[in-house]
Amino acid sequence: MKYISAQRLWHDRNRKKGNSSDLLASYDRNHEGAYELTILAYADDVIRRIQALLSDYASIAQELDATYPARYLQALGDSGLTPSAAEIETDLICLQKERESFETLGFLPYTRLDDGDVMITPGKIADDPPGVRTAIYLYIADSREKYQIFGGD
Repeated sequence: MKYISAQRLWHDRNRKKGNSSDLLASYDRNHEGAYELTILAYADDVIRRIQALLSDYASIAQELDATYPARYLQALGDSGLTPSAAEIETDLICLQKERESFETLGFLPYTRLDDGDVMITPGKIADDPPGVRTAIYLYIADSREKYQIFGGD
């Protein structure tokens, strides 16, 4: 077993201060002159970035929720633009897989579903009435817009 001393694992948050003889003893996140493990600095940066993503996700979700009724009524008038029930079912399956990947990464809470279930099973969406397809189509579009925050399609 080899131990490699790598000074680059540490950095001084306050570059004007001199080196301390015991780097580990001087570590204190709240002390201005403390040395910091570079990995901890990177971890803090990742935490801040994830928190910003979740904040953006919440903002977009609130905006989409607030505008849903007006967008739904507008989409009802454009019923020719709504995909077929089969297309919506395919999109829902893809959306569920995407959601599961974000759940695995910890970006979204786990959805409680029975084994093998998807949110809406194939065959449950009828081509008539178009209002149902429109509502689900908007749900899919809204979900995809929210997931784009995390790098989704």
